[in-house]
Amino acid sequence: MTQILEHHISEAAEAIVRAFERNDESDYFSRFSPECTFVFAPDNAVHRDRASWQAAWLSMQRSGWSVSRCRTLESGLTLLTNGGVFWHLLETTAVIDGVH
Repeated sequence: MTQILEHHISEAAEAIVRAFERNDESDYFSRFSPECTFVFAPDNAVHRDRASWQAAWLSMQRSGWSVSRCRTLESGLTLLTNGGVFWHLLETTAVIDGVH
């Protein structure tokens, strides 16, 4: 069994942020387990699973929203036996209908 270390989760989190910034839906969502919980302030919802957040993401994308820049302001990590729980606070610059 491979030991999950803090740097493994930190590297995965950085890859998630970069995929989010690129608006790369396939890469971004493939990095989460189906049971993940998401809180994304602009849509005022707690998404209790990946499918819910992906549906909200697609709806926002269809309405003209996309990410132009993203950076982590604060983050935390709790290691578990077979993985970990990661959270982060992001500063995101979005484009809405072509306007930053």
